[in-house]
Amino acid sequence: DSQQPLRFLKATAVAGLIAGTYGIFQYFGWDPLLAPSAYRIGEGKWGIVRPPGTLGHASYFSTFLLYAVFAAAGLWTMTGDRWRIVWGASMILGSTAIVLSGTRAAVLGLLIGGFVLFATVRPRLRRSHVATALGIAAIAIVFYLSPPGEQLRSRTRWSSEDRFGGSRLLLWRDSVRMAAERWAVGFGPELFTTEFPRRQSLKLARAYPDFYQESPHNIFLDAFAAQGVAGPILLAAFALVALFGWRSARWAPAVAAGFIAALISEQFAPFTMPTALYFFSFGGLLCVTEGSERRAADPRFPRFSGWPVAAALCFLVFRMTGAEVDFARAKRDIARGAVDEAYQAQMAGAKWALPGPQYDLYFSRAWLALSQAQSDPWRRFQVWQHAMESAVRASRSADDRANALVNLAAFQAGLDNAPAVESSLRAAARFAPNWFRPHFLLARFYLQTGRLDEAESSARLAIERNGGRDKEVQETLDRVRAARTRQ
Repeated sequence: DSQQPLRFLKATAVAGLIAGTYGIFQYFGWDPLLAPSAYRIGEGKWGIVRPPGTLGHASYFSTFLLYAVFAAAGLWTMTGDRWRIVWGASMILGSTAIVLSGTRAAVLGLLIGGFVLFATVRPRLRRSHVATALGIAAIAIVFYLSPPGEQLRSRTRWSSEDRFGGSRLLLWRDSVRMAAERWAVGFGPELFTTEFPRRQSLKLARAYPDFYQESPHNIFLDAFAAQGVAGPILLAAFALVALFGWRSARWAPAVAAGFIAALISEQFAPFTMPTALYFFSFGGLLCVTEGSERRAADPRFPRFSGWPVAAALCFLVFRMTGAEVDFARAKRDIARGAVDEAYQAQMAGAKWALPGPQYDLYFSRAWLALSQAQSDPWRRFQVWQHAMESAVRASRSADDRANALVNLAAFQAGLDNAPAVESSLRAAARFAPNWFRPHFLLARFYLQTGRLDEAESSARLAIERNGGRDKEVQETLDRVRAARTRQ
C-alpha cells in the first residue's frame, strides 16, 4: 500500500506536535504528569531545566523530536490542504522543544538535517519565506534575552564550561576497552550497566566519583559492547544502505534529512525503544519506491502469518503497561502516606512486570522516608519492613548492583548485623571496584569495629578513587590515624 509510508509520517508528525507542546510546557514549569524537580538542576541564575517529555530523558526526547520535525517538514512540502497548518505547527513546536531541552547533539542534528533538506530540495525562496525566517529568528533572540530565557542562557553557560561533554571521552575510551575483551560476541544486550562498573578506569572514577554510567552514549559503541564487532559493522551497513539507497519518493529528502539528524544525535545518546524504532523505520523508508505496484502475496506465507507475532507483542505491551500503571499508583500512594494501598500496588506491579530490574531500589528509599514520618512505632516498623524487603530484592536484581548493595548495607546496619554489613559492602566493592563509596563505607565500618589496618587500607582506596571531591573521605583517614595514636 503506497499510502502506508504517508500514514506513518503523519502519525509521527502528530505525535511530535503533542510531545513538543508538552515539552515546552515542562520548560515553563507546568507538568501534570511528572515532578518538575526531577529534571531541574541547580538554583537561581545557574539553574537549568532539561524537559524529558514522556521519554525519561531530554536526550531521548529531543532525538525522537528530530524524526517528528522532519516528518512534518516532508508532509508540509508535499501537501497543500488545511493539514499544512498542522505540519507547520509540528515543525515549529518540535524544533522549539529541541532547543529548550538543552541537548547540544540534537540541536546540531537539527541544523545539519535542515541544511541537508534545503540543499536537496533547493526550494525557490520568496520574500515571504525570508520574512518568516527573520521573524522567527527575532522572536528566538528576544526570548533568549528575556527573563523566561534565563534557564536557556544558564544551559549555554554550562555547555561552554563543559565543551567535551563531561565524562563522554573517558567513557568512550573505557567502553572500547571493555568491548574489546569480548570483541567476537559481546557481553549481550542490556548488560552494560552490570559489566561496566567492574571495568571502569580509575581516571574516570576520579573525575566523576559518584556518576552512574548507564550506557556508552553512542549507538555504535553500544552495539560493539553488546554484540561484538559484528554489531557496529551491521549498524553502519544499514545506515549506509539507507543513505545511498534513496528511491524516487516524495518523502525521501525529508526522511533522509531526519535520518541524518538523528544519526548525529545518536552519537551522543543510546538507543531507546522509540528512537530505535524510528531509526530503522526511517532507514527502511529511504529504500521504498513510492507508487510501486503491490506484489501478489506469497501463498506459502498467508496474510495472517504475522498475527502470532503481533499477539505476542501486544501481550508484552499489556504486561509492561499494567506494571507501570501499578508502580505509578504505588508512588502516588507513598507520597500521600497510604501505606497499605501503596504496598498492594507495588506487589501488583511486580506480578505484571517482566523479569529483570524493577523499581525496588527506588521503593526501598521511598518506604524508608515514609517510615521516618510515622508517629506510631508499630506502623513505623511495618513501613520499615517494606523498605527492607525492597532493598533485599534490589540487591539481587538491580542493574546498578553496587548501589543496591550499599543501600542494603545501610538497612543491615540498622539491624546491628555487622557481618551482613561487611558482606554487602565488600560485594559492592567487587561489582564496582573503582567506585569510592563502598571503600569509604568499609573504612568507617572497620574504624567503628576497631580493625584499624583494614580501615586505613580502605580509606586510602576511597581517597584514591574520590579525587579529592568529598572532605569526609579524607577526614575518615585522619580519624583512623588519630585512633592509631591513641593506642
